[in-house]
Amino acid sequence: MFKVSFTNIIQYLSSYLGIENFWDVIKTIIDIGLVALLFFALMRILRDSRAWQIVKGIIIILVVSIATDLLGLTTLSYIIRMIVNVLPVLLVVIFQPEIRKALESMGNGRLKAVFTGVRAPGEAATLDKIIEAAFEMGEERTGALIVLERNTNLGEIIRTGTIVDAEVSVPLLKLLFYPNTPLHDGAVIIRQQMVHAAGCVLPLCARANLRQSLGTRHRAGVGVSENADCLSIIVSEETGNVSLAQNGIISENLSKEKVKEIVYDAFDIGKNTASLRKGKSQTKSRNKAQSRCGRK
Repeated sequence: MFKVSFTNIIQYLSSYLGIENFWDVIKTIIDIGLVALLFFALMRILRDSRAWQIVKGIIIILVVSIATDLLGLTTLSYIIRMIVNVLPVLLVVIFQPEIRKALESMGNGRLKAVFTGVRAPGEAATLDKIIEAAFEMGEERTGALIVLERNTNLGEIIRTGTIVDAEVSVPLLKLLFYPNTPLHDGAVIIRQQMVHAAGCVLPLCARANLRQSLGTRHRAGVGVSENADCLSIIVSEETGNVSLAQNGIISENLSKEKVKEIVYDAFDIGKNTASLRKGKSQTKSRNKAQSRCGRK
C-alpha cells in the first residue's frame, strides 16, 4: 500500500512539473532553488510586518490545495482553485507596502540585506547627523534615546512604536524628542540609515551592579543592548550629558569625538574612511608627481 501511494505521488509530481528526462530534473532543481531563494527573501521582508499573519494563511491555502488534489476531493479542490486563481491580484493589493519596500531596497543597493538580513553599514553623513542631534539636544537639556540597529533584528521592539520611515536629519530627531510631543518618551530606532520608528518601548536593564542613580532612559538604553548588537545613544534630560550603551555596558558623559569614534568603529566607517582618504592622498601625490614631471 505504501509503495503504491509513494509511486502515485512521484507520478503526480513528475506530471505536474513536466519531468521527462534528466535535463528536466536539472531545470526543475534550479527552478525550485530560485523560488526557494525568493521565498526566503520574502520571509525576511515580511517578518517585521503584520502581513506575516496573512502569509501564514496563504501557505495554509496552498498546502490544502495540494492535499485536495492528491486525495481527489473534487468539490473542495474546485473551490480552493478558484481562490488560488485570484491570489496574484490579492497579493499585489495586500502587500503593496512590502513590495515597494523591497524595490526601494534594490534601487538603493541594499539587495544583500534583503537576502542575508545583515544591516547595511551606516554612512558617515547619516551617523554625523545623529551624533550632532544628540549633542544639540544635550545642550538644550532635552532627553533622548536613539537606538542604532545593526545585525540583530529589532522587529519586536519596533512593533511597540510608530513607523516613521523618514530620512535622518537633525531637525527631525529634535522634533521627535521635543517635550510633550506624542512620541518623545519612547526610543527612536535607526534602521538602514533611516528613522524607522519612534516612541518604541525598550526592555529595562535590571542588573544589580548598574548604578542606582541611572534613570529609566539610561536603563532602557542598556537593556536593549544586552540582547542585541545595537548601539544606544542616550541624552540625559537633567545634565545634558551624552552616554552610549553597547553590549550591556554604558559609557557615560562622552565627548562628541569619543561618541563618533565608537559609532564609526561599530559600523566599520573608520576603516572605510581611512582607506578612502589614503586612496585620495595617493591620487593627489601621483597627480603632483606627474605635474612636476610635465613641467620638467
